[in-house]
Amino acid sequence: TATATATATAIQSDVIIIGAGPAGMSAAKILHERDPTATITILEATDRIGGRVKTMQLGDSRVEMGAEEHYGADGGNPVHQALTAAYPEIYVDAYQGSEVYAMPPDRLGEAEPDAASSESEGTCGTVTYGGDTGLTKNCADDQEWEKYLGIFSWYYDSSQFQNDPTQTCEDALSRSRKFFGGIDDYKESRGWFLYDNEFAGEYGTTVDKMGAYGVAIAESDWSLSDTIYLNTNNLGYSDVLNNTWWDETINTATVTLRLSSPVTDINAPVATGPVEVIANGEPYYANQVIVAIPIGVLKASIDPKVQPGDPGCISFSPELPDITKQAITDIGFGPGLKVALKFDRNLPTCGNSEPWWETAVGGEVGIMITNGLSGGTVWPANYKDGSTDDVFMTFIMGDNAKEISNLSDEDMISRILSDMDAMYDGTPASDCFTLDPDNYVIQNWGESPYTRGAYSYQTPTTFDNDGDADATGNARARLQVPVYNNRLFFAGEGTSLVAGATVPGAIFEGERAGNAVIISGGSLQCGNIDSSQDCHTNNNCRWNFGECVSKRARTSLFGRRNDMDSTQKETPQLIQESKSNIRTRHGARRKMDRGGKTSGIDSRGKYMYHAAKGAKGRGSSKEKELLRVSVY
Repeated sequence: TATATATATAIQSDVIIIGAGPAGMSAAKILHERDPTATITILEATDRIGGRVKTMQLGDSRVEMGAEEHYGADGGNPVHQALTAAYPEIYVDAYQGSEVYAMPPDRLGEAEPDAASSESEGTCGTVTYGGDTGLTKNCADDQEWEKYLGIFSWYYDSSQFQNDPTQTCEDALSRSRKFFGGIDDYKESRGWFLYDNEFAGEYGTTVDKMGAYGVAIAESDWSLSDTIYLNTNNLGYSDVLNNTWWDETINTATVTLRLSSPVTDINAPVATGPVEVIANGEPYYANQVIVAIPIGVLKASIDPKVQPGDPGCISFSPELPDITKQAITDIGFGPGLKVALKFDRNLPTCGNSEPWWETAVGGEVGIMITNGLSGGTVWPANYKDGSTDDVFMTFIMGDNAKEISNLSDEDMISRILSDMDAMYDGTPASDCFTLDPDNYVIQNWGESPYTRGAYSYQTPTTFDNDGDADATGNARARLQVPVYNNRLFFAGEGTSLVAGATVPGAIFEGERAGNAVIISGGSLQCGNIDSSQDCHTNNNCRWNFGECVSKRARTSLFGRRNDMDSTQKETPQLIQESKSNIRTRHGARRKMDRGGKTSGIDSRGKYMYHAAKGAKGRGSSKEKELLRVSVY
């Protein structure tokens, strides 16, 4: 463990925040708002703020290479509240059109399709547009696809997993006769790739790593709304967050931001006093420290197989408590990357008057689900108002991301194009693309030493047998508990109980940690009062569900109640409040008939990247008012 001796040049602050992503920036903002005199130092390993919110330019579009989708106002979403106030026209409908699936014509290992599948060979769409060109097969006619839809009314019912709460989703699927119709080896099902590429891919992993019980419990506690919008063409997620919140925070006199300052050591050798943080070999000191870095970096930091000094890793002295290290271990965090491709309809080999995918399908496309390494989340990015370029986004997660990361950029793009070509006659994707650095952007979050993955998910050990969201039964809640005698706090989307893997979840957690710092270590010592009578006699404090908390923490900076103190004993109350308006993280799924009209079947499915309306104009006005967003 490296140490440093305090010198005249060492920065001494009230609070150090490690990580300038949404959680770290949220913590800095609320700390400053609560106590404008508090000195705050933010240490960020990369050369920018934003973390896994990263907007880049491709052609005429601002493309999201990290967090992309947005949620509505439900669940106290601070992003929607702030952005609609600052930019009344910021949101537009997205993912309109047919969802196109590359259903294979036969079971794996069979040379010819069997009788059961011969009528539904090849690519299908949830909307078929008719006409002389484009898709004619509707997915509603494919039995394997129909079985797959059943997962969205099945996976969030935790009662069916009570007898074996540690089983994976793969275990649960293989034991169920609902999905694979008597096939002994469930991976021989024609639709098996859907469960990995689409269903589990949205969570950032594969079904063999997801905890069935944990996913079900987390879905019941999900607090955000469902229907999706995305940003307009000339503004990206990073742009609007910087303009609305973060620029003001980092330009405050009492806030110091140090970019390109990876932290290597956190030392708290005695029970009280300042904590030493070393970044770029320089010492920083503070009474309290908030660690707002991805779960993937925390995992590497406690992994005995990772060599000391590896980029991104932090050495903790003394070692973190076993309960904290186990919490980090029990929270899943998988590889993931995004690839944005800009196509050219004017190429001689292309020659389309519209994006190639609209020509191939015969109308608008919401997403494509490939049967290859490009995975299950491939969608047009020219949904943004004002875009004229034909941009397609590929979102690759889990084992697919790990495998495709071994390829060169050129080979990776070639594989993605091949996966899309295989869905249609000819090679329409390859015909409309030129391999040139100006035509693509790749962001590999799994390969970055300062993220080491995409976002968190539930493993079989994230929840205990009871599934209670308290300080012992939920790994995310255990990681919220401060260490080093209330001097070191953790925050991020990975510690969120009700909105994990999202930007709002990270913001809520930064806010929670900031409040916990103020209450436990600042001028508001409410957390040290253990009786309601003494609490009421302190003008700064109030008694709340068995804990003395600050009156100033009654309402959050972002318009959301946040009364939690550093002990997190109010967690069950927070969970209970979220259940008053239960919704899963997946919006309503409506099956399409041949004419592209909703059949009225709602199986509570589909993902953050799907609109609740497959074809243009679908969805009630209420559905169109709701929104949600992922950290990716």
